Amino acid sequence: MKNLRYKFKDFYLNAPFGVNSALGAALSVIPYDIRYGSEFSKFRCLLRSSQWWNKERLAQYQMEELKRLLRHAYDNVPYYGSLFQDVGFYPQNFKDFSDLKGIPFLTKKIVRENLHSLVARNIPKAELVETNTGGSTGEPMAFFRERYKTSPREKAFMFQQWERVGFVMGDKMAVLRGPVPQGEKAFVFDHFLNSLILSSFRLSQETVVEYVRVMNKYRPKFLHVYPSTGWLLANLMEKQNLRLDYQLKAVLCGSEKLFKSYRDLMQRVFECRIFSWYGHSEYAVLAGECENSEDYHVFPEYGYTEFVKADHKIDDIQEKVFDVVATGFNNYAFPFIRYKTGDYAILKKGYCDRCSRQYPLIKEIVGREQDYVVTEDGRLISLTALIFGQHLKSFSKTRKMQIEQRKMGEIMVKVVPSTAFSEGDEIEIMGVIQKCVGHGLAVTFEYPDYIEPTQRGKHSFLKQHLNLNSLDQKKRTYETGVTK
Repeated sequence: MKNLRYKFKDFYLNAPFGVNSALGAALSVIPYDIRYGSEFSKFRCLLRSSQWWNKERLAQYQMEELKRLLRHAYDNVPYYGSLFQDVGFYPQNFKDFSDLKGIPFLTKKIVRENLHSLVARNIPKAELVETNTGGSTGEPMAFFRERYKTSPREKAFMFQQWERVGFVMGDKMAVLRGPVPQGEKAFVFDHFLNSLILSSFRLSQETVVEYVRVMNKYRPKFLHVYPSTGWLLANLMEKQNLRLDYQLKAVLCGSEKLFKSYRDLMQRVFECRIFSWYGHSEYAVLAGECENSEDYHVFPEYGYTEFVKADHKIDDIQEKVFDVVATGFNNYAFPFIRYKTGDYAILKKGYCDRCSRQYPLIKEIVGREQDYVVTEDGRLISLTALIFGQHLKSFSKTRKMQIEQRKMGEIMVKVVPSTAFSEGDEIEIMGVIQKCVGHGLAVTFEYPDYIEPTQRGKHSFLKQHLNLNSLDQKKRTYETGVTK
């Protein structure tokens, strides 16, 4: 039954559009529990209950999952079997969360260098699915997931958090997160998923009218976006004074940092809740905003997340910054144990007093390693400090902007200008950057006709070619504050 379901999925995704559309319409009546399988149903049931468990019961669940995962890794994953023996860590002796500190961190570099020894030997090859991260440094990281478990569980978690803003399985949705399945079209309607799939590659000031028209025709309740593609759609709509002629329930934003300026613009244009979550392609950590606030609630059922104190300097912000280190429970094919995500977070003490979930809280995802530019003297300057915390009048005169760095102390600012953009706007951008940084950053400008999205359709504001992990750690400081 499982094999048949996945063979059908492969056929459905690769079928010609006419066949795809007809199949989707005919099969759209299949209940979601059957579509996604038993793992999906099991975790949907678990999460409906576990979100209200007290901290003691959640801790007990995590301890049980960790013991099972660590035993599996020791017995079946060559990399962990050797590592645990080398450091004297034995799963049968694991009794307290603090015992995890005996396991060295897993990094992206280690994954790249030990790809095949990180694959579990007891998972049949037919049940392994190779996948990869987007690769913000230009170096995508390959790994594997379990065909019949990882993705269905992921779907259960996503639906659970979306329910916080009114989502019901089967609700019509518009998706602006990459290309459409058939490539050449600007949009298609997927009847099987009840989703309008919009191409982020074809979105422009010339096509935005058509995007708004088709959304008004299909009237999806939710808009599912990368923050960058949601921002771009809202920006183009506002410039042309376009609006939807109906009310969205929410805009669902994930896979990138949601900057405040993105949120503010989308709220202004779409006039609905902008809901954000934080997660990874690696299936190691997941956190979604509360229905009553913008605080991220970390799912304890998804994995065990450690927040390791980092010695980062933050201008104008007094809170401490922590490195996010994650151990995921949902991918036994390629376990990520004590994985250094490269993300930095500001925490919030206690538990949410608005929804009563006893989940750990993140106040803000400060950024990822590749959200920083590097000065000549090794300082790391965040995009928030450099661009998104500023009040640049020139923003309204740009169609797209991207910063690219290939060498320490040097950046290229690429601007696709509108007809109103002038030399004075370049001077404003240059002046604000230099005021923010102070010294050690040479800035040049380039004015291309077009800035290419990433392979996944994201519109990246920073194209960072440097490997920040290779920089001299003693020279690194972090300046991520906002100039007011």
